[in-house]
Amino acid sequence: INNIGFSENNDEWILLLAMPFDEVMRNSQELLHRTLQISFFILLFSLPFIWYATQRIVEPLQVLIVQTQKIKEFNFDDDGLREHVNSHVTEVHLLSRTISILKDNIKHFLSINSALHKERDPAKLLDLPLVELSKVANAEGGIISLLDERGQYRADAKFYYKKLYIF
Repeated sequence: INNIGFSENNDEWILLLAMPFDEVMRNSQELLHRTLQISFFILLFSLPFIWYATQRIVEPLQVLIVQTQKIKEFNFDDDGLREHVNSHVTEVHLLSRTISILKDNIKHFLSINSALHKERDPAKLLDLPLVELSKVANAEGGIISLLDERGQYRADAKFYYKKLYIF
């Protein structure tokens, strides 16, 4: 209801306009239904692409889960422990490289432990861990020294240098 401000003989006129709701909203409702249909078909047709993209992300993670489970069980057989998982996700690729390095380091520590267990020569008992642990740590060298009963360093320390520098 709207007062149009027209008066005659001090009578005020009011203009009323009435239209059926369906007629006024027909175009809006048609547009809404058309938009919903288009959105549904876009979603329906994009689902295979979404599934494919998620599989490309999830599959490398599933391989990494298997690898870490095998490492947890100290199972270092090469089946299932590929060197690196190929992934377009940078973080997954870096995680794969880190797990590979972790696996190699654990294998190396286990081989050092096994070699130390088998070694009977006391002189070599210090050489082996010094050299091998220096390699694992990517150190240029290392030193191992034993303490005597008084807590003093013994004179028979073992040295290892990857490269010898002469000045």
